[in-house]
Amino acid sequence: LPAALEAAVDEARAAWLGARADETPLAVRSSAPHEDSAASSFAGHFETRLGVRGREALRVAVRAVLASSLSERVIAAAARTGLALLPPRMAVLVQRLVEPTCAGILFTRDPVTGAQRMVVEMVRGSGEAVASGRVEPARFTIDRATGAIERAGGDPALSPAPATLHELAALGRRVEALFGGPQDLEWAIENGRAVLLQSRPITGLGTAARREGRGDFWTSANSQEALAGPVTPMTYTLMLPLIERGRRAAFEALGVGPLPGAYMRRHLGRVYFNTDYFRRFLERLPGAPTEIFDMLLFGDATRGSALRLQFERLRPSPRLLRLGALVARTWWSAQRRMDAFVPRLERALRRMQGRDLARASTPALVRQLLEARRLMEHGFRLHVLGSAMAGAHYLLLSKWLQAYCGDRGQGAVDALLERAHRAATAQAYDALLALAEQARTQPALAACLRRTAQPEGGEPADRLAALEAVPGGTALREGIERFLARYGHLSRTEAELAAPRWREDLDYVFDVLRHLLEREPAAGDRSPGRVRRRDGIRRVHAALRRRSQALAPLQRLVFTQLLRWAERYAPYRENMRFHALRAYEQVRRVLLEFGRRLHARGLLETRDDVFFLQWSELPTVLSLPPGTEQAARWRERARARREAFERFSRAQAPKFIWDDGSPAPAPARRHPVGGQAAFLEGVAVSGGVVRGRVRRCDRLEDALELAPDEILLARLAPPSWTPAFLLARGVILDIGGMLSHCAVIAREHGIPCVVGVREGTELLRDGEWVTLDAYAGRVYVHRDEVTRDATGGQRRTDTERTGTEPRGG
Repeated sequence: LPAALEAAVDEARAAWLGARADETPLAVRSSAPHEDSAASSFAGHFETRLGVRGREALRVAVRAVLASSLSERVIAAAARTGLALLPPRMAVLVQRLVEPTCAGILFTRDPVTGAQRMVVEMVRGSGEAVASGRVEPARFTIDRATGAIERAGGDPALSPAPATLHELAALGRRVEALFGGPQDLEWAIENGRAVLLQSRPITGLGTAARREGRGDFWTSANSQEALAGPVTPMTYTLMLPLIERGRRAAFEALGVGPLPGAYMRRHLGRVYFNTDYFRRFLERLPGAPTEIFDMLLFGDATRGSALRLQFERLRPSPRLLRLGALVARTWWSAQRRMDAFVPRLERALRRMQGRDLARASTPALVRQLLEARRLMEHGFRLHVLGSAMAGAHYLLLSKWLQAYCGDRGQGAVDALLERAHRAATAQAYDALLALAEQARTQPALAACLRRTAQPEGGEPADRLAALEAVPGGTALREGIERFLARYGHLSRTEAELAAPRWREDLDYVFDVLRHLLEREPAAGDRSPGRVRRRDGIRRVHAALRRRSQALAPLQRLVFTQLLRWAERYAPYRENMRFHALRAYEQVRRVLLEFGRRLHARGLLETRDDVFFLQWSELPTVLSLPPGTEQAARWRERARARREAFERFSRAQAPKFIWDDGSPAPAPARRHPVGGQAAFLEGVAVSGGVVRGRVRRCDRLEDALELAPDEILLARLAPPSWTPAFLLARGVILDIGGMLSHCAVIAREHGIPCVVGVREGTELLRDGEWVTLDAYAGRVYVHRDEVTRDATGGQRRTDTERTGTEPRGG
C-alpha cells in the first residue's frame, strides 16, 4: 500500500477503536462500484477477511481486498456483464465483527415471484452458511400489508419470536425506502438487536416485480442460437419484413388485434425479443398458458418442466369454435404442406445452381434473388409450422403420460421419441464420424487433415486437392464432396447471410474431423447418450405396455395415436429449417455476386460490404454510376456500418434488457438445498440423470475436446455444435428452450440436457462435480458425495437412473 494510505488506515483505526484496537476483531470487505446492482451481482468474486486483529493484519487485509479487483475471475465476470472497459475501482469497508446469536437473509420482495411479501432465512450463529448454501435455514414469509407471519420450511427447531421478525421487516422497509427499490439484506441478531450487515438490490426479481416502471423485458435467448453475435444490416432488413408478414397472418387467423409495443429489436447489434409482448399475445388466446413461449422458445420459465404447464378449462364460445376449426384445418394439412415443399425446393435449386451467376445479367440476378427469397420465406414459415406441430404433440403426449407416469412423464416421452427425430444436422454428424473412421485407417491421411489449412482467399477445391497426394486421399476427398453436396449450405452462424457456408470454407469440416481422429474410435453405438439409455428405453416401453393392458380400450387408442403423431411430427422442426437454409444459401450467392460487381465498380470497398447495405437500399446502389459523390457516400456508409459491426462483435451484450436498453436482471435460478448442495434450475428438455464434471466451453474447439465423464457447460450452443453434444455426458446451457436445436438433438440421442439456466457459466467452475437431473430441470452442485433433492431426501446419482422407468412401473 502507499505509505500515505497505510498512515490513513492506522490513524482511522486508532481514532475509532482507541485502546481496544488490538483486541477487537474486524471484518474487512469489498465495496466496488459495480459489485451489486439490479442487473448483475459480483457476490463472492472479491476478497473478504474476517476476524482481523492488529495493525499489520489490517494492512494485509486491506491490500488483499484491493488486489481482488484485478483477479482473473473478476475480469472475466466483468467482460460477461459488459463492464470490461471500465477501470477497476474498489473501496474497502472495515467494520467491527459481529458475534451473533442468529443471522440470515431478508428479501423485501419474494425473489422468485415478486409477490408483496418478505422472505426471511435464518440460522443459528453466523449467516455465512445461509449465503453459501451449506445448511438449510429456517424460512418465514411476512405479508407486507398485514404483517402476518408464515413458516415456509427449513429447520423446525429454530423459532424466533414474532417481535424479532417484525423488527427485521421494519429494518427492510427502512433500507428499501433509502435505496428506492426491493433489497436483499444480510442481517444478524446481536445482544437481542438487529444489525444490518449488507444490502444490495435483488438480482433476478420475479416477472411481476421486474416490470414495475421499467417497461417491457427483452431477451436474446431464442435469437442467439442462430445468431451468436451481432447481425448485419442486410440480414436484419431481409428477415424483419418476412417475420412481420408471418406475424400479421397469424394474428389475423387467430382473431388477435394489434398489441402495444414492439416484438423484435436490435441492441448492440444483437437481436432481442420482447417476452412481455408474447405474453400479451397468449393472454388473448383462450386457455393458453402465458409462459408457454418462455418454456418452448426463450428458456425463461419458472416451472422447470413441460409437465407443470397448466391449461385453463375452456368454456364453449363462437370464437373458441372458430379457433378449433382453424387448428383442425392446420393439423389436417400440415404434413402435406411440409412434404410438398421439399420436391418443389429441389427443382428450384437445380435451376439456380445450374446458372453461372458471373455471366448473368442484372435483371436475371434480381429475378433469382427474389425467387430464392420467396422459397426461403416459405421454408421458414413451414419451419414455424413444424415447430408448432412438434411442440404441440410433444406437450400433449407429455401431459397424457403424466397421468400414468407421474413426474417422469416427460422422461418417458424423451425415451419413446429418442429415435423419432431423425434431424438432418444430427445425420451430418454421423456422416462426419464415418469420414473420420475412414481416415483413421490411413495415418498419412490423418496427418494431412491436421496440417491442410485453407489460406485466406483460397478455394476449398485446393484444400481438397491436397488430399490426392496421400494414400486413400481420393476416396476421402470424394466422401467430403458428397458430404458438402448434402450439408454444405450449413454454417457456424446459420442465420447470418455474411457467414461463409461450409462448402465455401472447410475449416469447420476439417476441425471436426481432426478432433474426432484425436479421440478413441467409437465402439458400438456412436452416441454415448444412446449407450447409457438403451436399457432404460426398453424399461419405459415395457412399463407402458404393462400399463396399457390396464387401460380402457379408448385410452389405449388415445395413447397409441398420440405417440404415432408425436413420432410423425418430431423431425419436422429441424428438417424444415434445414431445407429453408438451402434457399437461404441461394440468397447469399446472389448477394455475393452483386457485391463482387459493386466492388469492381468502386462502389464498395470489399465484396462482403454488400451485407452492410440494407435490403431496400440494394436497387439504389446498383443503379449508381461509379465515381460520383453519391456513390462515394454509399461506399462510406457501408464501411461505417462494417466498423460498427466489428465494434459490436467485441462488445459483451447483456442477455436481458429493458425497453430503454439498460441491462435487466436474470431471474434467480440458484437455490440452497439441504446441508449438502445447492442447485441451479432451468428448463428440462431431454430427460435423464447423470453425474459428472462440468467443463465450460466458449468455442466449438473446446467442446470437441470433452472427456467421457464431462458435462458440457456453455452459454449457448448453435447447430454447428452438434458433434460436441454427442461427445458429452450431459449438457447445461444458459440459453435455450424446449424447441431449440440443442433440445431436439439432445432428445434424439438421449443426452440429458437442461437449458435456460442463465447463471451456469458464472456460478459453476471447470472440474466441479454436479448431478444433472434433466427430469426436474436441476443441476445439483456437490459439496459431498450425497446430493439431496428439494425435499431433503437423498437421490441416487449413478448412471443407472438415466433410463428410469415411469413411476409405479
